[in-house]
Amino acid sequence: MTEVKDTIMVDDKEYDVAELTAEQQMYVAHLRNLNAKAANLRMDLDQIQAAYNAFSNTLTASLQEEDADEVATQ
Repeated sequence: MTEVKDTIMVDDKEYDVAELTAEQQMYVAHLRNLNAKAANLRMDLDQIQAAYNAFSNTLTASLQEEDADEVATQ
């Protein structure tokens, strides 16, 4: 079975994380954690935007119904 190495690319050069210093490994861990948080925030923002659009569309439709009802009763 092939062993999978934990590597990172920096300035087009590949590094084996196991061969980095403890401090460098800590930086890698921070960067990976920040990437994960950024991805989660992008997902949250997508969900917020979808909900905002749904409420906005519902409000617009409701106002258009009201306007149509007003015109019909005049």
